[in-house]
This record gives sequence, C-alpha cells and structure tokens, in this order.
Amino acid sequence: MRTTAARTPRSALLTAVLAAVVTVGAIGAVFLLRPRPEVAPGAAE
Repeated sequence: MRTTAARTPRSALLTAVLAAVVTVGAIGAVFLLRPRPEVAPGAAE
C-alpha cells in the first residue's frame, strides 16, 4: 500500500507550514497585546 504523503507537492507543504506559522503568530500577538489587569505597571490612568 502506498501512502499519499510521499506524493504531496512541496507547495502544499509550504502552504501548510505558512498557515501554521501565521496562526501561531496571530495567537501569540493576541496574548501579547492583551491588557493584563493584574500586571499593568504602565497603566496609570
């Protein structure tokens, strides 16, 4: 039995990796830019 993974185009793999990187980056940006009420040394308003 042959596996389909051996015949996966390189562009498809690059697209999947790029999508994963963008997703992780977006989630990381949300957590980094989210205001933290418990630890807010710069929020003196």
